[in-house]
Amino acid sequence: MPDNYYTYRICVPDERLVRVQMRDSQNQIPTEASGRFRRNKLTDEIKALIETTRNAPIKGQLNDSEQTRLLGEALFDVLFDKELSQHFIDCYRRVVVQQQQRIRMELEIDEEFLPDIAALPWEFMCIPKGYHTGNIWLAADPKLVFLRRPKKLNAAPIIQLSNNQKLKIAFVVSKPSDLGEVQSYSVQRALDELANQLAEKIEILPVINPASPQKINNLLEKKPHIFHFIGHGRLQQENNKEVGQIAFVDEDYSIADWRNAEFFSGLFNQYRPQVVILQACEGAKQSESEAFVSVASSLVNQNIPIVVAMQYEVSNNTATKFAYSFYEQIAKSQSVDIAVQESRYQLSLTKQEHRTRDFATPVIYMSVPDSNLFEFCNFKTTETIELTGTQKKELRVALQNAFILSQFKRFLKEDIDVNISEISKGESEADFFFNTIEYLESEGRIKDIIEAAKKAKPGNHKLKQLNLYLM
Repeated sequence: MPDNYYTYRICVPDERLVRVQMRDSQNQIPTEASGRFRRNKLTDEIKALIETTRNAPIKGQLNDSEQTRLLGEALFDVLFDKELSQHFIDCYRRVVVQQQQRIRMELEIDEEFLPDIAALPWEFMCIPKGYHTGNIWLAADPKLVFLRRPKKLNAAPIIQLSNNQKLKIAFVVSKPSDLGEVQSYSVQRALDELANQLAEKIEILPVINPASPQKINNLLEKKPHIFHFIGHGRLQQENNKEVGQIAFVDEDYSIADWRNAEFFSGLFNQYRPQVVILQACEGAKQSESEAFVSVASSLVNQNIPIVVAMQYEVSNNTATKFAYSFYEQIAKSQSVDIAVQESRYQLSLTKQEHRTRDFATPVIYMSVPDSNLFEFCNFKTTETIELTGTQKKELRVALQNAFILSQFKRFLKEDIDVNISEISKGESEADFFFNTIEYLESEGRIKDIIEAAKKAKPGNHKLKQLNLYLM
């Protein structure tokens, strides 16, 4: 996300209170405020409207856009009483309108203690007309970003993709023979088309079918950056609690092999993609989408940086539009949360506008402070950069100061995708560092290792003092 954004964090600690913090681009807290959580705004009419929205036919729509607005305004009024409403609107006018900067809205609701509140479709929220702000839908406004945030935040390193590296997308379709058909062709075709257009940036890994746990485990060994799953889910009672389950495919019988969220999350222990996307297939029951939202929470607890789940069943056409827009934004080095917001905005631009639930269907769960997870290298060169002997020594000394040998080898494998078997070991530790520099120089990747090392060891003074001409 760009440096010049503000963060507006909304915390609901219990059923009576709402707290907000507004942080500026330097992560300072210029304002704090609190208000009342107003459950009474969820009238019988609004509750019925939520149920209508949940159970609407996939290609159907609400009666008119005023129904959607009624729902969106009511949800806004639940979180924002009169004082908090004015607080947010003042922030919006000052930051977005006057300063031309973006606001990232983070909603924190404890799903374990307030499950019914967390389950509300907050992505529908819009500012009521009475505030005279114009047409502002929080999850689809291009000047905002709306996301769900857990209490615990984790750090995730930026993946630096150099010239010869591509963003790897794993596309998994689970089609048990005893369940309904999984319509995934249009989404897969759109991804293939985008990958062909951006062949230098995107790689679609071979589609997994059948989607057994072992097949997925093997796929994760290829270290995909994004894991996109389409299939069936369900909610089941486990220990007096509804738990989401995912349908894998039994390799022997091709029927559904149901596994719970804990098992599914455990598959990512060996390698954690930066982003996981969960999508119920077209024709699914609403409970299947709700199951995926439940699984999403488990994945966030598994330290997956960002999880995107569809809280409603979506048509193939909607899923295709969302996926194409999302991956296109990522390929442009856009941060993940902005890519989701932009994709929701694109869904709101269809001829149905806000009369369908499509624009509010994608939910983003983010457990990292910054969603700028991928950086594509913008330079291209076929010219080999040659360092002087002094420069090689300076670089070798800096790398040896920053890494012990075992760390350095892991860094080469994981951070810049180097096959260390191609590097001569030499007779000493210094020889290996020197031979690595020689090897990367011949590959035209000296800049890659310097930039990646500085990201991996930001506090190392030797790396900070590097004075090579190419930097």
